[in-house]
Amino acid sequence: MLTRQEYKILRLVLFGYEQQEVAKRLSLNTATVSRSLDSVERKNPLLGCALGVIKKVHHQQQLAEAVA
Repeated sequence: MLTRQEYKILRLVLFGYEQQEVAKRLSLNTATVSRSLDSVERKNPLLGCALGVIKKVHHQQQLAEAVA
């Protein structure tokens, strides 16, 4: 079961926000956001896979923007 904070963080990440943006929107530091996402991955491996895919897609988008 996810905590309320983990749920809020996860929801923003799934909507495409970066960890820094999530931290700013929720008035948290980036280390807290990172730990919460790690906790989500441990609690629910399927969500962990989804987060991994999102990170990979976001990284590819950044590379494409840098090349363009």
